[in-house]
Amino acid sequence: MDGAQHEHGRDHEKVAAAIINADKAIGTVLDAIESSGLKENTTVLVVGDHGMSDIHTVFRPNMLIKDLPAKFVAAGGSAFLYAKKGVPNTEFAGIVQSVSKQLDALPAERRKLFRIMDRKELDKMGADSSAVMALAAVPGLVFSGAVQPAKIVNLGPGTQVQQNPLEGLFVPTTGGHHGYDPNSPEMYTGFIAAGAGIAKGNVVEGLCVTDIAPLIAELLGLEFKTPDGKLVPGILNNSIINQTIK
Repeated sequence: MDGAQHEHGRDHEKVAAAIINADKAIGTVLDAIESSGLKENTTVLVVGDHGMSDIHTVFRPNMLIKDLPAKFVAAGGSAFLYAKKGVPNTEFAGIVQSVSKQLDALPAERRKLFRIMDRKELDKMGADSSAVMALAAVPGLVFSGAVQPAKIVNLGPGTQVQQNPLEGLFVPTTGGHHGYDPNSPEMYTGFIAAGAGIAKGNVVEGLCVTDIAPLIAELLGLEFKTPDGKLVPGILNNSIINQTIK
C-alpha cells in the first residue's frame, strides 16, 4: 500500500489492489490461528505506521542556501536543517536568521505552503536535537534535499521525488508522500485489536504508535517501561486489567 500510494497517490486502482492483497494476507494469518487451535489464547493487532497525502509540488530549499554552512535533509513533508561539521554552536542563530530571511522572501503563494519550526517547537515535539530548525509543509507540498535537477533513478518508493529532472526551486510532481506533522489528519493511520484480552466492540478516540509497545507488554505480562508510550484505556478487557492489578 505504501509503495502504490507513493507512486500513484491515495486514490488509485493499484492502491485498492494493494489493500485487497493486505486483507488476504491478514486472512491467511487468521486462518492459521484458527487451524492451530490457539484462537482463544491469541491476540491480533493490525496497525499502521503513518498516513499518506497526495502531492503536487516539490520544494528544494537547499537551492536557496548554497553559500551557507548548513543543509536541509528532506523527510517528505518535513525538512530539517543541520549545520555542517565543524560549525560552532555560536553561529547557529545567525544561520537560522539568514535561512528564515530567504524563505520569508519567497512569493506569498509559495511561502504559505510551509511553516518554519524553531528549536523550541522541535523540542516540544521530541524531534532530532541535532537540527537547528525545520520546515513543515502543508499536505501537497513535499521537500527535496536536491540542489539541482537529476536523472530519475528508481531506488524505491518515494525516491523519484528526490530525483526530479525539472528545473526550478518549486516543480510540479504527482504521487503521494508522508513525513508531515503527525497532528495532520492525513497522517493518521489505522488500529484494530481483537482476540484474547481485548474488549469487544470498544472504540478508542486515538492513540500514538508509541502506545503499541505498552499494550503488547501488558498482554504478554511483561514489565516494560517505555519513556513515551502509555496504556490507552478501553482496549483491554476487565479480566486482563484485574489480572494486572493482582
